[in-house]
Amino acid sequence: MACYRHVIAWASLLLWLNAAIGHDICASTSFFLHPNNTICPNRGKVDIFLKFGFPSDAVPADLSGYVPRLLHEDSVVHHVDSNKAFVKVGSGHEGVVYRAEMKDSRTPIIVKTLRNKNFHQIFHEARILTYLDDVPFVPDVVGLLPTGPSMYNLSIVSEYIKNSSTIGVWFNNSHKVSGCQWLNISYQIAGGLRHINERYVLHNDLHHKNILIQWRGSDPKVYFIDFGDSTFRHGRAVKNFNPYDNIPYRAYLPPEVSYDQSTPASDIYSAGQNIKTIGRLAKIEKLIYLASECMTKDPDSRISVRTLEKDLLELLQKSCPLSTDSFMHRDSHSHQPCSGKHRAFHHLPLPILLLKDFTIYRRPMIFQGWRLAKYNPTKETVVIRTFKTVSFRYIRHCARVSLYLNDTSYVPLFKGVVFMGTQLADMALVQKGVSDSVTLSNVVHDQRAFNEVQRVNLLREVAKALNAFNQRHLGCSRLHTDDILITFINNKPSIKFISLGRMHYGRNPKVKYKLTRKPRLIRRSGHRKSNRIRFSSIIQQLLPEFYDQVNEQSLVNASSRIAMDVNSVSDWMFTSN
Repeated sequence: MACYRHVIAWASLLLWLNAAIGHDICASTSFFLHPNNTICPNRGKVDIFLKFGFPSDAVPADLSGYVPRLLHEDSVVHHVDSNKAFVKVGSGHEGVVYRAEMKDSRTPIIVKTLRNKNFHQIFHEARILTYLDDVPFVPDVVGLLPTGPSMYNLSIVSEYIKNSSTIGVWFNNSHKVSGCQWLNISYQIAGGLRHINERYVLHNDLHHKNILIQWRGSDPKVYFIDFGDSTFRHGRAVKNFNPYDNIPYRAYLPPEVSYDQSTPASDIYSAGQNIKTIGRLAKIEKLIYLASECMTKDPDSRISVRTLEKDLLELLQKSCPLSTDSFMHRDSHSHQPCSGKHRAFHHLPLPILLLKDFTIYRRPMIFQGWRLAKYNPTKETVVIRTFKTVSFRYIRHCARVSLYLNDTSYVPLFKGVVFMGTQLADMALVQKGVSDSVTLSNVVHDQRAFNEVQRVNLLREVAKALNAFNQRHLGCSRLHTDDILITFINNKPSIKFISLGRMHYGRNPKVKYKLTRKPRLIRRSGHRKSNRIRFSSIIQQLLPEFYDQVNEQSLVNASSRIAMDVNSVSDWMFTSN
């Protein structure tokens, strides 16, 4: 019996080799183990998109510039049924799709919750959708939504396509679709595929459940969905795939992906399978013929997507009494950006960066938890700010305030967030422009190193910053001198606020700092000296004579120009209730 099993195994291998070599796909017997763990001949490095006639003009070298956004869970409202359960749009072996809407804009959306997917797989799909955001055949992506404590509990939020269903539904109801409508759908499938292939993206899974048909009156509009298996600038092989198995979904996969990587010709094969079904249902022989041109065994002999689109356009113009403008939906009916991408403070989405894109320097930390690193895609030196023993909500609030104040120049330039571990609470902030700074506590404890002009300018900058925060409806009553970083450039101070987790947002934030409060030193065990001082004592530390005059409300006798300079910038600071 064991010998019999070995004979069967060798026979299967020989059949596989014969299929590979006989189809001129693997013309060499010099096999090697491919990085995707499949076996194929060593052909050398070939740009599969250039080979199939797609120039690299305007195509980025990588997708590092396309950053998915982390959404706030309160920004999304799920639809529920009479049993208080989330309303499902669809489900499959990889996940479930729910109906929802953006809380602020009421924009309809879907929430795609994935199963058995790690963070990088989820992030990859979201990044591809972000990259294809302006392609009219792909729904808009809104961002990634936390649905649990782990990085793996991120759901993809994207545009909800109203009045739509999969093309498979219409395959089962083909009597409701006219021949001209089927031709229009076929033409748009070719046009949509050309759009994404021109971007150097392969869909790799274009079966009948991943093509949506939206009806705009009697006009169909095609969308491609589910880019979980898509690739950028390279192909993909399918493990444990036998092209001779009679599995419905895998019938859309070309035979070569069982032992070689996919190419634009592989997507053409999948599109041909759909067009073949359409031609059979609509009884259009020309469609069946074009589908056969898409499905030849040799990928190099298949019709190109541009030629397919051109032939379908000619067939549509010849067969249907419609003007060109009425069915060229990709231009006249291109969808608008999803209005759920709002900028409200409470639901501000955060850019997500990948840890693998950073090189962390082996240098001492600038401050506790602040690590110097290089962001490889842009070659920038940044800091990665990590947190300990704080919640994900606190870290997210720090990031949200930083992003909200990014254009004020009073916070370190916020680049995004990065996950340093497997939990959402392992999130860190990526910022720029703090590596050569010192804290304000160093200044107030060493007044001899700074003259009066520098101290006045410093106080003025602090007042201007707080005034800018107040105008943005942000306030904090617990700022300390080690919450402010200072850099002196040509004797002029530049300040950055770093402890933003204590700031609160509101239409009338409590940001009026009383000068009558006495200095308060906070002593902690293990600290070399007390360096945390209540912000209200900064003025007393920097300009004690001015502090006393303001407290006594004797501005009339304040002969120094200092009082007028600071007061003119921020007179709301000097209340003495």
